[in-house]
Amino acid sequence: MRHHSLCSVLLLLILGGWTLLVSAQVVEVTGQRVNVRAGPGLSSAVITVVERGDRFPVLGKRGAWYHIQLPDGRRGWIYEALVREQAGTRGMAVVGKPAGQGRFSLPYTTSWAVVIGIDRYAHPQIPELHYAVNDARSVARLLTRLGFPPSQIFLLVNEEATLRRIAQVLYHKLRAAGPNDRLFVFFAGHGQTVPLPKGGAEGFLLPYDADPTDPFTTALSMTEVKRIGQRIAARHILFAVDACYSGFTVTRAVAPPLVDARYLALVARDPAVQVITAGQAGEQVEEAYGHGVFTQQLLKGLEGFADSDRNGVITGLELAAFL
Repeated sequence: MRHHSLCSVLLLLILGGWTLLVSAQVVEVTGQRVNVRAGPGLSSAVITVVERGDRFPVLGKRGAWYHIQLPDGRRGWIYEALVREQAGTRGMAVVGKPAGQGRFSLPYTTSWAVVIGIDRYAHPQIPELHYAVNDARSVARLLTRLGFPPSQIFLLVNEEATLRRIAQVLYHKLRAAGPNDRLFVFFAGHGQTVPLPKGGAEGFLLPYDADPTDPFTTALSMTEVKRIGQRIAARHILFAVDACYSGFTVTRAVAPPLVDARYLALVARDPAVQVITAGQAGEQVEEAYGHGVFTQQLLKGLEGFADSDRNGVITGLELAAFL
């Protein structure tokens, strides 16, 4: 369950290493209605127009032009005099091949996210939470700043987050995900662990309409996570779960000692599903200062604090180790 004392943070490896890489540079537009061009020069075609205050991850630079990542997944070029660098901020850009000094190019066609937060439950036996919805909305806002297209972020809160609706999003909306895409799934709410008659236990995430007396038919089993990885075409899938439950073997995360271009190319190549969770059965998750503590640190890590070796890249293992 998600309650009010801190539980440990564990990394559950299901298939391998999901790699979340973060570009080390972000630029903010300072001009009014600035052209983004297809190439680094005034003779290149204009592909879109951006507004003052918009921020974009930087993929590289050529002369006086920044190569940037747009929210819809496209890339373009913007003139340096019309932007300013944002010190200490980082934009999400999962990468595989070097593209200049210390930077990398995206190996993904596009990015998808399912973000779920439940404070109030339909069943009277499930206690109310305070900050799960705020957690979900904060994660969704951060993802838009980090290059996830807003049209491909599915936010479900409270009564929207029924078991049926979650399944519809995962298995209908995400049919459009391709084999070169990535998927981020965030859940903030209650978890439940059920002992099995032949030993062991099974963990469940409780949707809005869950019945805690019948989780097998009304809740999302964590064994379903394996099937989600098999049913959705996205190459890399990362689950971040601000809830406690059991049912998997857990491994504490240790960040790799060296993250170079060769390592990134290797881990970005193979399909993988990974889960980072706030804790296991019998532990409780703290809520404080407007967030679950796990989510508070998750947001901080994704903003760049999890980049332990300061190379401008955050891997899934670095993120879990930071948490």
